[in-house]
Amino acid sequence: MTRRLSNVDLADSVLGSNITGFAIGSQFAYFGEPAMGTVCSQDHATACVPDPTQGNADGCPDVSPPGQACVILGDIEKAAIPSTDAGAQGANAIVIARGQSTPTSFAVDGTHVYWTTTNCDISFLADSPQ
Repeated sequence: MTRRLSNVDLADSVLGSNITGFAIGSQFAYFGEPAMGTVCSQDHATACVPDPTQGNADGCPDVSPPGQACVILGDIEKAAIPSTDAGAQGANAIVIARGQSTPTSFAVDGTHVYWTTTNCDISFLADSPQ
């Protein structure tokens, strides 16, 4: 399945999930996809578990530091933008970064791709040309 944007078919994400954010360069589309399950926000080695003190809500009890929330780890992917010729399909997407906390708010500047995560940080990766 491909995604359609401005009369251009883009590649589907690697796992075929809904994307969490995207940016379009002149040659590539960059996007985030949930891929690795739900973990504790500051301790990605610990999976979220049911928190008996909060009913059926998932949580991160008994972790240090306390008070961590659950986040979904995802991948950053890129796919070539096909020509706008009729019938052209997007190339397969490839993973360029893994283990990102719900990557959103993507931007490109010609030399780097940038995104934010649930940790309120700005991550980036050099990738040129875009």
